[in-house]
Amino acid sequence: MEVDDTSLKIIDATIQVLNEEGLSGTTTMKIAKKAKVSEVTIFRKFKNKNNLIAKSKEAYLQRFLEKTDNLFSIDPNLDLRDYIKQLWIESKKMFEDEMNLIKISFEEINVEVLHRKALAQFSEKIINNLTKIFQNQINKGKIRKINPKMAAVNIYSVMFESLVLLKVYGVHLDQSEDSYVEDFLNIFLNGISIN
Repeated sequence: MEVDDTSLKIIDATIQVLNEEGLSGTTTMKIAKKAKVSEVTIFRKFKNKNNLIAKSKEAYLQRFLEKTDNLFSIDPNLDLRDYIKQLWIESKKMFEDEMNLIKISFEEINVEVLHRKALAQFSEKIINNLTKIFQNQINKGKIRKINPKMAAVNIYSVMFESLVLLKVYGVHLDQSEDSYVEDFLNIFLNGISIN
């Protein structure tokens, strides 16, 4: 399908309506109104609602991946504890801003497609950026020599899974998110050994 300006406008409107209304509340009438086009134009461009939703999800996933790059615009000279806390805050903000679309992506997209197209790329971007941060900290003598990629995988695993559980699946903590992050950082940065 050729993606012209009208198609892009319809895709953008679909993403907005999906984020505002969720999948069940998204109609071609609402999309047409948001895009300022007729429903006939939507059907001419995309044939049916399912094609439109699929193309819009694809476009959304690409934008979501691009937004992950913004997570690493945090000052790399921050203390490691402050850097990870700021990364948590920015990641949480991104999840909150995109909540309905993230839920739709997790619930509606074939798991294999989600993993191949988005989750693997998202994970790789985050882990690669974190690996650079840890390597930089090692080079500056701020942390001991460790496997920076393993540290990155650990941070990513806890942060991402925590955000998915808290924001997507609504798991409730027995403590505030701030104290949860502080407890995690304490364990991550200081270990659990008494020695």
